[in-house]
Amino acid sequence: MKTGGGLVLGGLLMLVLMLGVGCTYVQRGAAIGAGGGAIVGGLIASTNGILNAGEGAAVGAAGGGLAGALIGDQFQQKKVNELKAEIDNLRSQIAAKDELVSQKDKSLEKLQRELAQKENQLRNYLQQLSEKDRLLSAKDQQLSQKDRQLAQLKRDYEEKLKNIKSMEDKLKELEVKLEQTPKGLELTMLGSALFASGKDELTSEGKTLLNKVAQIVKQHFPNKEILVEGHTDSQEIKYSGWKSNWELGAARALAVLHYLVDTQGFNPAKMSAITYSKYRPVADNETPEGRQQNRRAVVIILPEVKKSYKHFASE
Repeated sequence: MKTGGGLVLGGLLMLVLMLGVGCTYVQRGAAIGAGGGAIVGGLIASTNGILNAGEGAAVGAAGGGLAGALIGDQFQQKKVNELKAEIDNLRSQIAAKDELVSQKDKSLEKLQRELAQKENQLRNYLQQLSEKDRLLSAKDQQLSQKDRQLAQLKRDYEEKLKNIKSMEDKLKELEVKLEQTPKGLELTMLGSALFASGKDELTSEGKTLLNKVAQIVKQHFPNKEILVEGHTDSQEIKYSGWKSNWELGAARALAVLHYLVDTQGFNPAKMSAITYSKYRPVADNETPEGRQQNRRAVVIILPEVKKSYKHFASE
């Protein structure tokens, strides 16, 4: 009996070991319970003698297996619940991570939009800056051109002053008065230096004087508009045969004009003559000296006038 019981026990132990590996917790519990029950049942049966060892082991195995299966089932359910809790926790963590990622994505999209706006603003600013640089460069070029023009005007003005000083010195030697007036540059010659009393024919001395004056004018003022004025004193015409000082003044102005055109080559299209008779005196007609200064011929270098019709209309 002992030998049979030992074999039963040995077989049950081997069965327990085989069932305990690679099975579920219920199966493991049943196997372990059966093994334990078989041992206990076998020992009890051997002691009491009611059942033999095999029968005791069988009964113990059945009861132990059932009890082990129940215990294994509870243990397995606990593990399942723990795994479910872990899974739920992981899902919650994943959901939280997803929410965080979603928020980060939204923040990133916002930053990208802001970056695109800033880049657009920067492009606009750079375009404006480029346009300002272009305008500034154009202004600099204009200023440089104005500076060059101003420098040229200054040189021209200084050259004109130099020429006028030179001309003034030459005319002073000829006793010709040089004066800048609103009408233009006036060269005044006394009538006695050009004409005999009451006459409109140039004397030889007058022609010589006009020759020298003409050379100075052609040198310093080539191709300019020229006006010749004839002036008289206030003495009434008595012996010379002129109707009045108007005729005498006009005749002398025309005599100077014709001489400059006919003998000195002045352009007739740029010449004109006028008389003011006795009505534009420069000195007192009550004295001989004053009347001598009033009897004069004036050659005026006219300034260039560049006015359009609109300019005159606005005035």
